[in-house]
Amino acid sequence: DDDLLSRHEKDGTKIQAFGCLGGAHTGASLLRQPGFRKIADRRGVTTAQVLLRWAVQRGASVLAGGSKEAHLVDNLKIFGFELGVDE
Repeated sequence: DDDLLSRHEKDGTKIQAFGCLGGAHTGASLLRQPGFRKIADRRGVTTAQVLLRWAVQRGASVLAGGSKEAHLVDNLKIFGFELGVDE
């Protein structure tokens, strides 16, 4: 919610995104959303990287896990691109 993010920025409150990819308990539903997949495909990155980058660009401290070592490595590769305001 942009209003909430704006209020936190104004107040100096830091946001932490823990388990922000949904995880197994949600069936990783965010990772399967067509809109996020489309952005990822267009940029040549993973859907997880798009979601993590979105949170970081909004000032969140992101704590992301991974079920495989390759996922953990991919999670660190979110600093090589920026999302546009329309993404």
